[in-house]
Amino acid sequence: MATSLIALLFTPISAHSAIGGYAECSANQVGTLRGSSGKTEVCIGIPGGKAVWVKGTSVSHHENFNLGNNNSNGGQNNNSSQPFVMKTGPACTTSTPFTAAPMDLSTATFSPMGNINPPGHITPSGHGGFGPPATKAADGRGPFGNGLIPGVTTLYAPTKISSISELRLNTVTNSDGKVTRDFSILFNICGPLYGEIGHFSQVNSKIENALKNAKLEQSCQDYSQKTGVGGGGGKSLFCIYSKVSANIAAGEKLGVTGDAFGVDFGVIDISKPHKAASFSIYPPQGDETYSICPLELFTPALKAKISAPGGCGQSTYDTAGTALGAWFKDVSQQGFLQGKMISLVPSVAVQVDGSNQTQKLFSLVTGASVPSTLQQASIYKLNVDPATIKLGKLVCVTVSVSHGPQQTPDIQLGVTVGTKGDFETLTLSDCSGKNTVVYQRSKKYGP
Repeated sequence: MATSLIALLFTPISAHSAIGGYAECSANQVGTLRGSSGKTEVCIGIPGGKAVWVKGTSVSHHENFNLGNNNSNGGQNNNSSQPFVMKTGPACTTSTPFTAAPMDLSTATFSPMGNINPPGHITPSGHGGFGPPATKAADGRGPFGNGLIPGVTTLYAPTKISSISELRLNTVTNSDGKVTRDFSILFNICGPLYGEIGHFSQVNSKIENALKNAKLEQSCQDYSQKTGVGGGGGKSLFCIYSKVSANIAAGEKLGVTGDAFGVDFGVIDISKPHKAASFSIYPPQGDETYSICPLELFTPALKAKISAPGGCGQSTYDTAGTALGAWFKDVSQQGFLQGKMISLVPSVAVQVDGSNQTQKLFSLVTGASVPSTLQQASIYKLNVDPATIKLGKLVCVTVSVSHGPQQTPDIQLGVTVGTKGDFETLTLSDCSGKNTVVYQRSKKYGP
């Protein structure tokens, strides 16, 4: 999902653990604290019915990363429940369970998986998206100041949704009192398949009514200070509800799109993990490593009507012995570490103005420290396919800022792929091999 959900870094402080570097705690300790000031840990639930101690007094969600029942942050705490873990549902009776269009396909387009959009997507996104054309307005208007405003359209259920496994709701109250809501849902399609639809502003009456009695998966998180919404005077409250009752038929109105340029739309197959390096770094059951092409689940008649100029895309590019894929500053820490990773991957994007031009570029996407020769931009264009940068040889590439601070001259950057013990290494430097920053990933691919 997009991605636009907030991910915060947490790190283990216990040296001994049975679970990936974290000390294990018991289920009845979830939400409790231990330690003293400056060294406090909170017990959180994780998928699989386990619980671990992590540093801090509160824990925030990353999309698809169930962190359990943290009741220590002063947020809302009514009806909290254990985190939802994706399990195999009723057997699939068809290979094309999507029998209804999620929106008007005569104007909507599908954006491929693999979008890179820091800070939410340092690695390629595991979901695609559907969106109507943006509305053109006067210059200076719109979220990007370019005169483009997100199109608004009705959203429909692509298949029957008997129950919503998880519903994520971010409620923002601006300083002027305006309230906006952002909904994302995760639901079992059938068997090991789960659908995810994110970033719509209204839900139908069935879901609204079900939310009144739904259980919180953990305390709601107050992000007002972190997001700075409402010009510093607003509030942002993020809540996750589990097992929201619903009986929504295929083709029934699900809601209305809102302030985003389209909605996230993806499918997770929990039986088919990707061949990603450093697999344990990623969120358990996350779409980054379990996504499949959602277009393949539509009936042939519907699929023929879908405009998908960029195809379906992909979220995993890791290729052993090359620079292609995702790299991390520290692969000893469990969890998807925002601010600790970079990617050298193809750029995949469909423009929000409806022109749907898929970029044929390669990018260095930064969410970690970089050599001082680079500014702290988000995305750099590369003049070399990272798949052609192989073991043992320093390759001098040209990079230019694609998304970030304005910078006129291109930059020469040294890229070297190597190995060290159980890890592959990626070294960024100047073209003489000096001023280095080293990243790594495990040689083990997959779970």
